[in-house]
Amino acid sequence: MTSRLSSKNQVTIPIDVLREAGFVAGEELAFKYEDGRVVIEKENLPSISKIFGIGNGINEGFDWRKDREESWGE
Repeated sequence: MTSRLSSKNQVTIPIDVLREAGFVAGEELAFKYEDGRVVIEKENLPSISKIFGIGNGINEGFDWRKDREESWGE
C-alpha cells in the first residue's frame, strides 16, 4: 500500500492500515522518526473530556438544570 505526500505535507493513511492500527477519526496521533522510519502512534495523553469527567459516566444521574436552578434561584 502506498500514498502520496501532498503539496501541503498531508498524506492519506490507507484504510486497511487505519483499521489494523485501530485509529478512528478525530483521534490524536503522535509522529516520530526513529531508525530511518516514520512511526505513527495513538497519542497517550488523556483527552480534555476524560480529564474533566465528560462522557465517562462520572456525572451520570446528575441533574444540571436542577443544580443550576437551586444555585441561581431560577
